[in-house]
Amino acid sequence: MEEAYNLECTETGLAPYSEITLLHEYSINWPFPWLRGSNGKMLTIEKMSETTGMLESWDGTDSAYIRDITFPSFTMQDIPDLATFDTYRVLTGTFGVLDGIGDDLEPTNKIPKSRTCCNFKGQLILGGILDSWHGCDETFIAHSNIGDVTMEPDWKNEAGFRPMKFCGDVWRVRRLGDLVAVYGSEGVAFLVPVQAPAPTFGVKEIAKIKMANPVAADGGEEWQVVVDKDKALWRISQDGAEKLGYRESLESMVTEEIVVSYDSANDRVYIADTNRSLIMTKWGLTRCHQAPLGVANYYSQSYFVGWEEAVDGFALAVGPFDFGYNSLKTVYTVESDQGEEVMVQVPVNGSFQEVKTVPLNDVGVSTPIVSGQSFIIVVRDLDSREGVYPNHILLRWKMSDLRGMRGYYRPRES
Repeated sequence: MEEAYNLECTETGLAPYSEITLLHEYSINWPFPWLRGSNGKMLTIEKMSETTGMLESWDGTDSAYIRDITFPSFTMQDIPDLATFDTYRVLTGTFGVLDGIGDDLEPTNKIPKSRTCCNFKGQLILGGILDSWHGCDETFIAHSNIGDVTMEPDWKNEAGFRPMKFCGDVWRVRRLGDLVAVYGSEGVAFLVPVQAPAPTFGVKEIAKIKMANPVAADGGEEWQVVVDKDKALWRISQDGAEKLGYRESLESMVTEEIVVSYDSANDRVYIADTNRSLIMTKWGLTRCHQAPLGVANYYSQSYFVGWEEAVDGFALAVGPFDFGYNSLKTVYTVESDQGEEVMVQVPVNGSFQEVKTVPLNDVGVSTPIVSGQSFIIVVRDLDSREGVYPNHILLRWKMSDLRGMRGYYRPRES
């Protein structure tokens, strides 16, 4: 598979892309809008200017206006699972944390201002401390008491802080099973809980991965994804870091605009910027027409804010094929059980380029008749039809140039 559009990789092969619901249609002002939350409560954040923003709460039926917020400077980075700390809306950024019950919220200085946060088994983890709090800076993490958001260290020794110099400036913290993954400008490390001589966190250094930007990592408790400065994709699990690559799929994306968002209901990760959207599952990377800048789960259903492409059909590119010979070949027919048209690409000046597009007839047969040394075949359907995707693609070809041949060859292949 060279590329797939509106198809996703599953344990048993390709399947049609399962759409999620667009909650709000905002104009894109990267990296905003934001959407976070779960279990019956979500927050949307829209950037209005450099110093002001809009905060809304959504309960599954209506989007209720809460308040305008005036920010010292607008550096919103993260919102954790909102259900755990129900009297706090923990929104990290230079304005601190909102405190209150229901939608009656006020800023509080009880928790240090930070760049990122997550919920680890009822313990609030902050990363990238923006206050001058106990001498911390953006290379520090802080952790609260268990079952509380109090950050100030006390006799219980549960709350505390520590530097993460290996990671550089801390940009993202995420729960990863029994660990906390810490993503930074210079590397990735794990916070490992320990009980002796006192309950706290140890550090395990994982890999020197330089994140593409502060929002280029996300994922669930089993696996996570991070994009590095070279636009290479890495998968992070409790076993460590695995470099997947996929650089060619991310090549056209703007490094500073990449947003990575986890869809917990479908266990997949979106990688999007203002022009392109990719979808990563445990089994592979494909492309889709929905581009979330924020994803939230509401009672097992996923919602997003972002943008959508107008075309929502599918495309599947397979190849390149040279059939084991360097000589000139001719592809005569391409058959597929689904799709509207077939595009054939051949190498031109070192890269594959389209040379012919022909329709598939009523019985799924096209006759492109294209000659070359190798081929990429693309089957496309421009209209969305739920549950439709190609189950097979069949090529029929024959050798056009016999001058380089020695011995016997089969004159016609499928």
